[in-house]
Order: sequence, then structure tokens, then C-alpha cells
Amino acid sequence: MIDGFEGDTPKDGERKGQRVVNGWKNANFPWGYKLVKEEMYLEDV
Repeated sequence: MIDGFEGDTPKDGERKGQRVVNGWKNANFPWGYKLVKEEMYLEDV
């Protein structure tokens, strides 16, 4: 992920300081807080 998960903040405007520029979440890619074990990739270390 080049832009990170939450993205960057705008330098000015009414949303200044909020993470609303680029990023995984702002691109409307799927995310959530609930983990689904069948969709997880676990590597033996």
C-alpha cells in the first residue's frame, strides 16, 4: 500500500487534519473490525 491504510490529511480546507486523502479506507476498499478466520492467512513461523 503506497498511500497507507487511512491515508493523508489535507493541508487546508474544512477537513484539514482529518485523514481523508487517498489510502485504503478512502478508496472504499473492504475493511472492518471483525476478523473472519477463513479469510485470514496465517504463516507458520
